[in-house]
Amino acid sequence: MSVRTVDFAGNTSAEASTAYWKVRPRIIDSWQVGTNHPLPPAGTDRALYFALTYNINSTTDLTGLTYGGQAMVQIADLTSGVADNNNVRLEVWRCTEACIAGAADGNFVQTWSAGAPGGNRSYSHVVVEGVDQATMVNDVDQSVSTAASTRTLNINEAAFSISLSSCVHANPGGISWNDITWLHGVNQGSNGHVNRSASRTPAAAGVATVTPSHQNTNDMGCIGVNLNPSP
Repeated sequence: MSVRTVDFAGNTSAEASTAYWKVRPRIIDSWQVGTNHPLPPAGTDRALYFALTYNINSTTDLTGLTYGGQAMVQIADLTSGVADNNNVRLEVWRCTEACIAGAADGNFVQTWSAGAPGGNRSYSHVVVEGVDQATMVNDVDQSVSTAASTRTLNINEAAFSISLSSCVHANPGGISWNDITWLHGVNQGSNGHVNRSASRTPAAAGVATVTPSHQNTNDMGCIGVNLNPSP
């Protein structure tokens, strides 16, 4: 659609497109931890991003996740191994606008293939708006190692999109992204691992290369996701 403007003198401008009047992707609440995310404020084309990390000392796997009774969809997962208390796993899931709107409450309910893992679990999640509901995910990159203090992600980003990244490390402490354009969430976790997420909103298309780091060397994994803007 195109529009014209008219000033007080009656002068009419040239036609201008309204293509850029749409809502740009942005976080509309704040990073949360635990197994509840308060029902978010109203927004346009919302998406709930959910990252779960845990020490894996068995072969169990998260096979289902709901938010307020609504089914979520897995975006990606990685593991540094199985059946070892130092091994870590990271899973990223998402909930669409319809999923959020249909949620009866803010509770996450997990379904496991062989019972919940015996190790510690940590969570980080946030709601964004301005995200393409038909083709939500533009790109995913991930990296994992059994002996690392850094991981490098190369995320293909669309113009005026939003990127979200999550990492897990087998030691407590802190994880930080080496690029100031990334806004950090909360370091969360104890007794064997730490979970942290971050976000950024690029204005131009390109590849974002980022190297999250931890102060120790051990099992570490990171996932980066770029979500398309609303059309």
